[in-house]
Formats: sequence, C-alpha cells, structure tokens
Amino acid sequence: AVEITKFSERDDGIIDLDATIYCEKASHKGIIIGKNGQMLKKISSDARKDCERFMGTKVFLQTWVRVKENWRDSDFMISNFGWRWPTPARAARRCAGAATAMCWSSPSS
Repeated sequence: AVEITKFSERDDGIIDLDATIYCEKASHKGIIIGKNGQMLKKISSDARKDCERFMGTKVFLQTWVRVKENWRDSDFMISNFGWRWPTPARAARRCAGAATAMCWSSPSS
C-alpha cells in the first residue's frame, strides 16, 4: 500500500509529495529498496513522472518504505488506506447481477 503523507503546492507551482510504501516484512522492505537503493529510486522516479503527467506540473516526491506487519489483515489499516468494504446489500446486488448475466449468456438457453 502507498500512503500520501504530504501534498502541498509551492508558489512556483511545484507540487511537494511525501509518500510511504508499506510492506508486511523486513525482507520485503529490502526488496523494495534494492541494492544501494536502486529499486526504490526507480519506483520513485517512475511514480514522479506519472504524477507530473497527471498533474501537468513539476513534482518533488520523497518516498519512504515502512514495515507494518499484517496490515492486509487489519480492517482498520485497510480502511485507513481508503478501501471501503461493500455493504451486504451492494454485495448481494453484484452477486445477483453476475448470476443473471451468467444465465443470459449460458449456451444452453
């Protein structure tokens, strides 16, 4: 998961972004950072270029990697990252819609 911890615009139009990449294990952190920081540098450069294309201005991006064990198993952390679990009614409508679509596209009908 990636969390944007700072988003501000300077007077000259440059956007300052601070981003934290969360992983579950220290060994994952090492993989993300890479030898001599090369992987994190590539990830950050690619992300900065994407942000600049999207925002249409220069972006100054600072990136950190943090270990947060079992964050994917925590409803609090998942919702803190912006994911909202579907309500039971919404999930039922999706399932009903999927079943209906499968019925209509069935080759035996």
